[in-house]
Amino acid sequence: MIHRFTIDKIVPASLPQVVANYFDMEHLVIHSAIHNPKLTSSQPDEIEVQYTVGRWPARRTVRQTIRYNPPGDIIQVMSSPIGPVTAESKIAASDTDKAQCTICTRISLDLPIWAWPMRRMLEQIVRRANQKTLAEDLAILTRRQRLFGSGIDDYLAPAQPILFKDKLLATFAGNSGTGPDNAGISDKV
Repeated sequence: MIHRFTIDKIVPASLPQVVANYFDMEHLVIHSAIHNPKLTSSQPDEIEVQYTVGRWPARRTVRQTIRYNPPGDIIQVMSSPIGPVTAESKIAASDTDKAQCTICTRISLDLPIWAWPMRRMLEQIVRRANQKTLAEDLAILTRRQRLFGSGIDDYLAPAQPILFKDKLLATFAGNSGTGPDNAGISDKV
């Protein structure tokens, strides 16, 4: 049985920054719930990441498959003890402020019949986890904006571990400049 719900949020960052933040492997360790992230499989259109969540004795390994369709469609499928969780995110730049994005995420919880009565409680757990992750991401995005402007040169540096780097370069390379009024990357990368 599938329980679906939507989470909408506004992020004060450019479309390239928000997408690059999704794929930045280095920042995953900043999230309080994620431990030991590892890239386990990498194909041009699909990547698999494995990490540990929770505290002992309830610690468990999560396998997450990620697909990226530029410029802002991200599909994530994660394993969970109650069944697979799918998150389909659509990220779009604001019409009025290019340093702001909207993210609409449609969550699908594939629940066994015994978990169906708990679907609203599970939805609230996912919503709270999403709010916490957003707060942690906003701290990172704000700090990066102060240091590097609204571009993504820093994310695309050769030593930076980022998923879908080639797709990000191909998608956002047409936007030049890294200053606060530019949403892209410079031609230096």
